[in-house]
Amino acid sequence: MDLREMGDEHVVNIDENAKSAWPPWKHLLEDLADAQPPPSSIKLAYKNLGDAGACRLAELLKGALRSITVLDLSCTSIGSSGATAIASAVGTHESLRALDMSSNAVTDGGALAFAECLKTNTTLQSLCLHACLIGDKGATALADALQTNSTLLELNLRQNYIDDDGAARLASLIQSSQTLRVLDVQSNSYKRNGKAALAQAWAANPRVDRSMPLAVSYGGEEGAEGVLARLAQPPRSLVSVDSAGSNSKNLMMGRKKQGALSPTHLQTNTRQSGSLNSSPISPKDKGGVTAKGGAGRAGTGQI
Repeated sequence: MDLREMGDEHVVNIDENAKSAWPPWKHLLEDLADAQPPPSSIKLAYKNLGDAGACRLAELLKGALRSITVLDLSCTSIGSSGATAIASAVGTHESLRALDMSSNAVTDGGALAFAECLKTNTTLQSLCLHACLIGDKGATALADALQTNSTLLELNLRQNYIDDDGAARLASLIQSSQTLRVLDVQSNSYKRNGKAALAQAWAANPRVDRSMPLAVSYGGEEGAEGVLARLAQPPRSLVSVDSAGSNSKNLMMGRKKQGALSPTHLQTNTRQSGSLNSSPISPKDKGGVTAKGGAGRAGTGQI
C-alpha cells in the first residue's frame, strides 16, 4: 500500500503503557534470581541465551546465584563475549564446582578469559569446553593457568582445533600436574608430534586420565549431589582404573542377564564427550533447578 493513500482506518494506536517484549531468556533468568530458596544447581542446556543472556547470568552469579555449585550452559548460543562475561564472574565465585560450556562459540577469546578465571577461582573442579572452537592460543593459556591452579580436577577440551603446539603445552601440563585427574583432548587437530607428546605425558603421569567417563552426568539420575560426590573421590591409580573397568564390564553383563537396566545405569553422554548429559536435572535433587522454559513456581525445583 502506498503510504500516501493511507487513511485514518489504517492507523494503529500503540498503547504506551504496554510492556515491551522481553527475550525469552530474560523471564527465565529473572525467575531463577527470584527463586526461594536459591537453587544450588542449574541446567540451562539448549536454552537460547546468547551473549546478552550470558551477560545477565554473569551479573546474577555475582549476586542472587552466588551459592550455586553446578551450572550447565551447554548448547546455549553463547559467543566469545558472553563466555568472557561468565568467566569473569566465575573467577570470583566462591561456590561453583562444575561448569559446562560445551558446544558454544567460546573461541580462543573466551578460553583466554577462562584461563584468567582459573588463576583466581579456588572452588571450580570440573570445566567442560568440549566443541568450543578453541585453538592453540586458548589451549596454551589454559595450560599455563593450570600450572598454578590447585583445585581443577577435570578439563574437557575434546573436539576443538588444538594443533601440535597446543598439544605440546598440554602435554607439559599433564606431566607436571599434581591436581588434574582428567584432561580430555581427543578429536582435535594435532598430528603425529602432538599425539606422541600427549602419549608420553600420560605414560609419565598415570594420575591424569585421558578421557571423561561416559557415565558422567550433571543432570538426570546423578544430579548435583552425584556430581559433587564423584568429584570428592580420591585420585585413581593405574591399578584401580583397570579394576574399575573390569568391574564395570562384569556388572553390566550381570545386569544384562538379570533383565533390563535401570535408568541410572543407562546414563551415557549423548554427545559421547564426557560433557554434561542433556537430560534435565531431576527435581528430586535438593536445591536443583531445571530450566524447561516458561515461568514456574519458586521452590518447586522447576522453572
